[in-house]
Amino acid sequence: MSTRKWREQTIAELSRAGIPLHMIRKLLRYGATLHRLAEAQCNGDYPCDNGERKVVPCTRCESLWVRSSMVRDYTTPKIDGHYIPLICKDCRTAELIEATCKEAGLVADIGGDPRGAVLAVKLPTMSEHDRGIFVA
Repeated sequence: MSTRKWREQTIAELSRAGIPLHMIRKLLRYGATLHRLAEAQCNGDYPCDNGERKVVPCTRCESLWVRSSMVRDYTTPKIDGHYIPLICKDCRTAELIEATCKEAGLVADIGGDPRGAVLAVKLPTMSEHDRGIFVA
């Protein structure tokens, strides 16, 4: 299935479920970001560790990322009163997905393998064995 057709199908399925279009677009954008970061982790591309560049660990997931690609985590308390922890964009995007899904009444299923579904969402009416609607 082509990317455009798949994207339109995802929008149609979530729209039928009553999810507003602006939230669907957010989820598609966040899903694309997660997919791009998952591919970079597998291939050792920027902003991930490939053994040739200086990297620092994420304070949440402890995977190694280039410092310039990380964002500050203002939700956790400062360390020693002045140090604000850095988190990777992967963790930050997952946090944004969880917030968007909670607001829309969905449940996010985030996977890390770019060969499969990196992001799928489940409607409250779906059973726990249902794979959900693939977003990315």
